[in-house]
Amino acid sequence: MLHADNLMRDIRRIIAFCLCTLGCAPVGGRAVPSPAARVYEIRGGHWLAGDHFEDRTMYMSAGRFAPAPGRAADSVIHVDGEYVVPPFAEAHNHWLEPKGIRAYVQASLRDGVFYVRDMGNAPAIRSQIDTALNTPTSVDFVSANQGWTAPGGHPLQIAQQFVRFGVFPAAWADSGLDRNVVNVVRDSADVAARWPAFLQGHPDFVKVFLLNSEDFATRANDSAYVYRRGINPALVSEIVRRAHAAGLRVAAHIYTAADFRAALDGGVDIIAHFPGTGLLTEPQKPLSAFAITDADARKAAERRVPVTTTLYWLPEIEDSLARERALAEVIRPNLALLRKHGVRILIGSDEFRGTSSTEADVLIRFGLFTPADLLRAWSVETPRDIFPGRRIGELSSGAEASFLALRGNPLTDFRSVHAIALRVKQGRVLQLDVPPPQFPGIP
Repeated sequence: MLHADNLMRDIRRIIAFCLCTLGCAPVGGRAVPSPAARVYEIRGGHWLAGDHFEDRTMYMSAGRFAPAPGRAADSVIHVDGEYVVPPFAEAHNHWLEPKGIRAYVQASLRDGVFYVRDMGNAPAIRSQIDTALNTPTSVDFVSANQGWTAPGGHPLQIAQQFVRFGVFPAAWADSGLDRNVVNVVRDSADVAARWPAFLQGHPDFVKVFLLNSEDFATRANDSAYVYRRGINPALVSEIVRRAHAAGLRVAAHIYTAADFRAALDGGVDIIAHFPGTGLLTEPQKPLSAFAITDADARKAAERRVPVTTTLYWLPEIEDSLARERALAEVIRPNLALLRKHGVRILIGSDEFRGTSSTEADVLIRFGLFTPADLLRAWSVETPRDIFPGRRIGELSSGAEASFLALRGNPLTDFRSVHAIALRVKQGRVLQLDVPPPQFPGIP
């Protein structure tokens, strides 16, 4: 049975939600305030302020945090004793199931993840899911659409799986995946031939796949390395040039230290994986192949290129000694070099049907972040990198009124990030589906 105080708080929140809904009418998927925008007081919470919490009262109006109105607020939302933080973000995922879009959205909102960067998709999928996204009551989403790889390169094998699952049309099998799901290129002429149609699909950014680029010459035409190779690293700068001319940033899938270096040399803007992620797929390589240098980290910092974690796979190394070696000789040293030079670290999972919430748990479990550093990376740095033109990831006047109220202090017990009492997005109190929607059946 609910405690009486909690029951009254829930009743007040339902009333506030109804008032928020009445005060703003959705037009074209966006919340448009009434001529006299209502003002909501958010009372009684501890609000994140850098590496600590401050007690304060905040206000919101027309979907943004607002200064004190000089009059009584139209409604009060109580967050008594709760810890208020900006919403979380997912810097690396792939939403490939149109029939399950409601489940994807609800899973993210349930975990407090309001912002998602899709690192590779098909325009045909985007056309089916876009109407369910980027609204005040859904997830804000961007996608690279088709990534760029070489013949026989990653992620063609994953795309083929989705053909077998029936998500992609059967007609796309084999050669039909090129242009529809990925752009398969050998040279600059191939890039030029695919570029116009790629832009017509309205990508939000561009993704190139670099895998074992130090071995590209030997792997390019060797059937033993099908799907264990990526794009010719010499083509990265050509794609970056075209992307920047179109006003698009470029992200690079990387596994090894050489991939990291090739991505930076090619001029990319985002590193989509943590260097060392190829440890599972390339166990025959020495650990030194995944260790970046001080010069690599310095270059990333000078060019302001952030690095995405995607370290969800660490628990999959069943041999604890092998895992500790990977952590000690690759992951922790790479992270230390990036931090030494001030490289921003973004939180992303690359976990099918998962969210960055499980990624955050892995990072805490292995002591790779302090709670304060992880909270900032997850709720401030990552949202701002996904949507650099917006005022998000902050709890101040003029910023979007989006926040989470947690039942405990995540700086002293990080598990509190899973105890979300209230979710507010652009001034809307979010209500989750009960029971949660199910993902479609895929083998």
